[in-house]
Amino acid sequence: MYLSTESLYPKSKEEIIKEAREYIDSLKEEGTLKAYYKSKIFRTPYDQQWEGLAFYSRNEEKFKEIRQYLLEKIQESYYENLPQQTEELLDLLSKDLDKFLKKIIFLSGSEEDFLDVPIFAYMNPEKFFKRFLSLKNSQKRKFINNIKERYGYLSIKSNLLKEKTFG
Repeated sequence: MYLSTESLYPKSKEEIIKEAREYIDSLKEEGTLKAYYKSKIFRTPYDQQWEGLAFYSRNEEKFKEIRQYLLEKIQESYYENLPQQTEELLDLLSKDLDKFLKKIIFLSGSEEDFLDVPIFAYMNPEKFFKRFLSLKNSQKRKFINNIKERYGYLSIKSNLLKEKTFG
C-alpha cells in the first residue's frame, strides 16, 4: 500500500484491497485457510510483521481492514470444517482414547486442538455415544474422569457454551 501511495506501484489501494479479498476468498474456497486458525496468527499480534518481514503500512486503516477480513475468513473456514473434524475425532475415540483426550482437554504433552473449541456441538450425539459405549469400562471411567477438566478452565469455559445441548 505504501508503494501505491508513493506511485511506485500502478494499482490504487482500492484495487489492492479488492484483489486481496478475492485472493483470500479463493484460498477459503480451496480449503487452505482453515489450517491457520490455531496458528500463531491468532495467538500473537501479527499485525506488525510476518515471518520477519515488517508490514510497512500496518497502521493504515486499509491494511487493518484487509487483515481483519483475512482473520474472519480463516475463522469461518475453520468452523465450517468442524463437522469433518468430528468424524476424525470419533475415530480416535474408538482407536486411541489417550490421543482423543489430548485433543479436547489440557494434558501434559497434549495437542489441545479443540481445547477451547465447542467440537461436541458439531458432533452427532448418537455416533458419539455408540463409540463411547463400545469402550471398555476402564476407558469409560478414564473418559469421564478426564472430561471434567474440559469445563474446569474459566478462561475457556465461555467458548464451550454451544456444547451445553450436546446429547
